[in-house]
Amino acid sequence: MNLLNFVVKMTLVSVLCSGFELLSNENLKMALGNSDHEWSLFENFRENFGKRYDNFEELRNRFGVFRDNLRTIVTHNDGQRNFTLGINRFTDLTNEEYSDTYLGGFTAKDLWPKGCVEYSSYTASSDLPSAVDWTDILGPIQDQEQCGSCYAFSSVQQIESAYTIATGKIINLSEEQVVECSKKNNGCNGGLMSSSFEYAMSNPLCLDEDYPYTSGNGKTSSCDTSCEGVVSVSSCYEIEENNQMDLKMALHEQPVSVAIDASTPYFQMYSGGIIDSSKCGTDLDHAVFLIGYGTENGVDYWLLRNSWSNTWGDNGTFKILRSDSENDAGICGIAMMASFSVV
Repeated sequence: MNLLNFVVKMTLVSVLCSGFELLSNENLKMALGNSDHEWSLFENFRENFGKRYDNFEELRNRFGVFRDNLRTIVTHNDGQRNFTLGINRFTDLTNEEYSDTYLGGFTAKDLWPKGCVEYSSYTASSDLPSAVDWTDILGPIQDQEQCGSCYAFSSVQQIESAYTIATGKIINLSEEQVVECSKKNNGCNGGLMSSSFEYAMSNPLCLDEDYPYTSGNGKTSSCDTSCEGVVSVSSCYEIEENNQMDLKMALHEQPVSVAIDASTPYFQMYSGGIIDSSKCGTDLDHAVFLIGYGTENGVDYWLLRNSWSNTWGDNGTFKILRSDSENDAGICGIAMMASFSVV
């Protein structure tokens, strides 16, 4: 049977699973090498994530990439590691395609001069609680889509959290305003959280409902100055590079914007647990939002939010190995560049 006939035949096969979150690694392993089962997984993947391809050649190529990534997932999970991989919306992309399309939203740190004050904590490390989790003061997980605007989502979430801490009210501010109007940043081509904080010092942020996000297709429009700003930043702080203890102290006071290296397949297909692989480098290319720390099964971790919707990772969140070192960039470079604002 040629591949075209096979594809036509298999489109008639009923989908075997209702959601990838329900599939164990044993289920995935059983599908490997069985064309019928692999195609069923692929069809379910396409349905769940709304995947549409232009022609048969593209369909065939994407199925091939999906099968390769499926093997990566199963092989990794068989290693009994602290974190797992799974099928998500990036599973039909090569690692290079994923990096080119979804990373690069974070600008190299020496592109713009630092504009925030260096953070200094007056809290003794012995006074810190064993765990912190700011989830309850945050709004829903967001999705930057195919725009390199991660810096805007990280910084705006941080400003929102600072506002909630100050007022007790949860608010949803405009990422689009930061993408289109903060001139020290580069729209869908990357930027810095500290530059976004600086922008919000002199330009109050509008509500998201008054300036909604429209750059998800990778294209931005000109700055709209018609909305009424409601929240301004009074000051911002940068945490000493590679100082995980200062990062912990700052996080005890409020959530923090951080940058990481998200380029590896481990991050591309992450599904849960604590990322602890030294293969996760320190070439910062993605901004995320640090919202907590704790210990799980004896392993210390940082808890973070991504801006790729709640279908990625652990309902939109992930964990990275934590240390209390004052001179450690950390896994994925998590302690290399961190900042926060005060409203």
